[in-house]
Amino acid sequence: MEERNADAISEFQQARANSPNAATLAPVGYAYARSGNTKQAQQYLDQLTQLSRTEYVPAIYFAWIYTGMKDKDQAFRWLNKALTERCDYLVFVNQDPMADVLRDDARFKDLLSRLGIESQR
Repeated sequence: MEERNADAISEFQQARANSPNAATLAPVGYAYARSGNTKQAQQYLDQLTQLSRTEYVPAIYFAWIYTGMKDKDQAFRWLNKALTERCDYLVFVNQDPMADVLRDDARFKDLLSRLGIESQR
């Protein structure tokens, strides 16, 4: 698994180098979080926060990284903000493996309900 995380980080960093924007920060931060490197993941959260001072950064990007860190409280905080923002990505949240860590939490079922999505997993 560690090799897969390293490969993912490498690929995401390459994408980031080719297109340096908020959309490429989040996957790198998520990959670092999943690999257990929460210090590096926090640095990506900090970069997103800094970027959000000058441009719009979707809440879902923060949610992804917190989900990777298994910080459910922060993940749900940002998912709820994404819902308020009417983030179109949320229609996929029930299918996304990134949400696996959240599925056993009652807040996930509540989120799905507010989205009008039935739990399928």
